[in-house]
Amino acid sequence: MNNKEKEILLKKRYSAEKRFRFFGISSIILALLFLCILLINIFTNGLSAFSRTEILLKINFNEKKIGINPSSTDKEIKQANFDEILQEALLSLAPDVQELKQAELIDLVSIDATSEIKKFF
Repeated sequence: MNNKEKEILLKKRYSAEKRFRFFGISSIILALLFLCILLINIFTNGLSAFSRTEILLKINFNEKKIGINPSSTDKEIKQANFDEILQEALLSLAPDVQELKQAELIDLVSIDATSEIKKFF
């Protein structure tokens, strides 16, 4: 092999290395771009999960419906069923709602709502 052939092979090798480096860096940049887009999408769609909505309800603590009285112990209060008075308070917000919509209205309240009510009793 003479010098000119070596130079030609060396130029081909260098140009192949440059292409390889360019495609490698381009693919890394493209992957980072897609990662950023994905993370932005996750955060923008997921931010609503961190919001909290509160409803102010007037609750009638009917001792007969709850099944407790003023002399009840803490254990009896913890075991009492506050679901019925919570449902009544919710349905009083919209008294003329159809039965199917009533179930949807009740489902809007979290599971912890009854434990929140028990704190005030």
